[in-house]
Amino acid sequence: MQNETKRLPYRDPVLTDGLLAAPLAVFCEDFAHGLASAFMLAAVMLIAVPLTALVPRKLPLSVRILFYSAVCALVYIPAALFAATLFPTVSGGIWMPVIALMPAMTVCRDRYFGGKGMFRNLLRTVLTVSLLMTVFGAVRELLGTGTLSGRAFVTPPLPFILTPAGGMLLLCCLCIARVYLPKRIRKEAEDRAAG
Repeated sequence: MQNETKRLPYRDPVLTDGLLAAPLAVFCEDFAHGLASAFMLAAVMLIAVPLTALVPRKLPLSVRILFYSAVCALVYIPAALFAATLFPTVSGGIWMPVIALMPAMTVCRDRYFGGKGMFRNLLRTVLTVSLLMTVFGAVRELLGTGTLSGRAFVTPPLPFILTPAGGMLLLCCLCIARVYLPKRIRKEAEDRAAG
C-alpha cells in the first residue's frame, strides 16, 4: 500500500498551502478583517483539532478527511455566529469559511497535528497564523488607506495593495523576507565569528 504522505493531497502545494494564502491575500484587507479571520481560525482549530483526534487513524485518508471536514463545519457554525456579534462590520462571505476550515485541518491534519506534540503544534500554529493574519491586515490597511482602525496616520502610499493582486504581492514579499532574512542574519553572524 502506498505511503499516505506520497498521495495527492500531501504533494499538492495548492491544496496544502495555497488554500490558506489565497484567502489571506483577498480577505485580510484591513485590521478588522485580519482580526476577525484570526479569531475564526483560532476558535475553529482550538476546538476541532482535539475533537478530530478521536477519529481512528486506521480509516483511509479520504474517509478521515471527510470526518475532519464535518467536525470543522460543525464547529464553524457557532463560531461564525459568535464572530458576527463580535465583528458586526466584517462580512465574511465565502472567504471566512475557507480561512477557518483551513487545509491544515482537513487535508494535512495528521501531518501537522498527529502524535505526541499535537497540542504544542496546535498552539504554535494558531498563534503564528493568527498573528500573521492580524498583522497582514493591519499592514495592508496602513499601506492602502493610510489609516489603522479608523485613525489616519499618513497619506496612503500604495492604494493598489488593497486589491487581491496587491495582497498577493505583499504576501510574496513577506515570504521572500521570511526565507531571505534568517539566512542573511546567520551569514553575518558566521562572518563576525570567523573574522
